[in-house]
Amino acid sequence: MKHLVLAFAAMAAIPAALGAQQSCASLARSPQSGGWSEYEVRSPSGTMARTRLAVIGAEKSGDRELVWVETRAANTEGEVQAVTHVLVPGFPYAASDLQAAVLEGRTGIPVRLTDAQVARARQSAPPLVRAVSDACESAELVGQEEVEVPAGKVQARHFRNALRGVDIWVSGEVPFGVVKLVNASDRSSMELIDRGRGAKSSLSGSPRTAE
Repeated sequence: MKHLVLAFAAMAAIPAALGAQQSCASLARSPQSGGWSEYEVRSPSGTMARTRLAVIGAEKSGDRELVWVETRAANTEGEVQAVTHVLVPGFPYAASDLQAAVLEGRTGIPVRLTDAQVARARQSAPPLVRAVSDACESAELVGQEEVEVPAGKVQARHFRNALRGVDIWVSGEVPFGVVKLVNASDRSSMELIDRGRGAKSSLSGSPRTAE
């Protein structure tokens, strides 16, 4: 099971450093159930991949409304490599907010993490989530711009984190907010390919409990 926990951390290692102030944080947030955005991602090594973020359900825990956020990682041909589901208050989230997680790797068998494994996962949020949470507090607004990405032309707010060398374009019209990200420090990037509603779970079946 150790390799599944490692996969949970690794698959979310999308180019990292999103930035902005509160206005960015209000835009880079989870959509309503069914909302999804897919991105073309370039890692620091130059490897290309595709990642889809989606909200595929919601449930209550006491007085709190929680959502299931799915991350689906695929190669450039669209072949799915891994799927992760996390039950959290919203996106982005603090590592301590993780309530449950389900992982499916190349075996095609979805596995629900045990309470002990979830507790270990709470020690550190995935890189993408951490990047959004941390950098949104320190970037400055450049202005409102029309940015062209594979999904088309989108009106977005452009923020810049000069300390990290990151430019990020965000829009409230895009599920999860992120339209484009360019990290000049490590040459990674992230661009919106498509977006929509009606997302369903990408898991191949009902998850079993990890042993």
